Amino acid sequence: MNHMPRMLRRIIAVAVLLGAWALVGSDRAPIPLTMGAAQASQGLESSLGQKGEKAPHELSSLRVFTKVILYVKDNYVDPKRVKPKEMMIAALEYVEKSVPDVLVEGNAETGKLALNVNGKQREFDISHVDSLWKMSFTLKDVFDFISKNMRPIEDTRDIEYAAVNGMLSTLDPHSVLLRPELYREMKLSTKGEFGGLGFVIQMREGNLTVVRVLPKTPAHRAGILKDDQIKKIGEESTVNMDLNEAVSKLRGAVDSKVTITVERKGWDKPRVMTLSRAMISIESVQHKLLAQNVGYVRLKNFQGNTTRDLEAAIADIRKQSEAKGSPMKGLVLDLRGNPGGLLEQAIQVSDTFLSSGVIVATVGLSDKLREEKRARALEGEDS
Repeated sequence: MNHMPRMLRRIIAVAVLLGAWALVGSDRAPIPLTMGAAQASQGLESSLGQKGEKAPHELSSLRVFTKVILYVKDNYVDPKRVKPKEMMIAALEYVEKSVPDVLVEGNAETGKLALNVNGKQREFDISHVDSLWKMSFTLKDVFDFISKNMRPIEDTRDIEYAAVNGMLSTLDPHSVLLRPELYREMKLSTKGEFGGLGFVIQMREGNLTVVRVLPKTPAHRAGILKDDQIKKIGEESTVNMDLNEAVSKLRGAVDSKVTITVERKGWDKPRVMTLSRAMISIESVQHKLLAQNVGYVRLKNFQGNTTRDLEAAIADIRKQSEAKGSPMKGLVLDLRGNPGGLLEQAIQVSDTFLSSGVIVATVGLSDKLREEKRARALEGEDS
C-alpha cells in the first residue's frame, strides 16, 4: 500500500467508514445512545434465570424500562430530544402494535391518555409528566392496568421490550434495545467464526430448510444438500420452531456431536445423521486480480476476522500480480451491499490504507467525552 497515492488512500478509507455507520449494538457503535447491547443485557440479569431459563416476569415493575431510562438520562448525546410525554405515548403505541387487546389514544399537548384493554377503559392524566422519572412512575400504573385486564400471553417481556423500543424511537432511528438472545446471536455473527455444522438455514412454510451448504464443513462431508429439510434436532421436531432457537441448538462446542433428521425429495423416508461440530469461518472478504494488474477486494461486512482476511487478500493479489511480471497497479475496494458490523474492524481496515490523521471520532454527552482513533504510520514511512 506504500505506493498508493495519499488522496486515493483517504478516499478509500472514507468509503470504508461509510459502510460501518449502519451497525446497531455494542462495539462502540456511532449512535447517539451510548449504551451497548452488552450493558443492556447485563441489566436484564434479574429477569433471567441461570442458563437462559426465564424467571417470572412482573410487567408493572418495568425493571428493564427503568434501566434503559437511566442510560438515556446519563448518556444520551442530545438531551434536547428527550421529551417524556412523547416518549411515553410512543412506548404505549408500540405496545398497541404488539398486543391486540390494547388500544391507545394519547395527546402530549392536552396531557390526556385514553387506554382500552380488552374492553376495559381508563383515562390517565399525563400533563405532569415532565421528566423521565415521572414518566416511569406513571407508566407503572398504566402497565398495572394493562397486565390486570389483558388476556394471558406467553411472555410479558415482549411487551416491555416493545415499550422500551417505542420510547427510544422518539430519540433517533438507531437507538434500540436488543433482547439478550439476539445480542448473543449478533456477537456470534460478527465474531466471524463459531462451532457449527456449516449450512445456512431458513424457515420455509414451517419447515427448517437448508439454503446453502458451505464447502469443507461437517454438513458438506455428510452429504447434506440445498433444499434438504431438517425435521428434527435430537428428538425435538423443528416444525414451526423459531429460527433462532434452531440455530442455537445446531451450534455448539467444537467436536461436540448433534443428531439431526434430514428429509430429501426422492428419499423414501427421512434419514438420521450424527455430525460433529467444527469451527465454521464466515467469509467477509472476496478477492481477485483484474486485468492490467488491478486488484479487486469485496468487503461483505465488518466482522472479527475482516482486517486479517483483507491483509491476506491483498498479499495474495500482490503475489498473483508479481507472478505476471509486474507489481499491483491499483486496488478496487467494493463495499456495495455492506450493512456494517464492528466499528473497530472498520477502523482497522481504514488504517490499512492511511498513515496519519483522524479516522473517526466519537463524541459523548454535551461534547464532554471525545475519543479519536488515529491512523498509524507504516514502518519506513513519514508520519
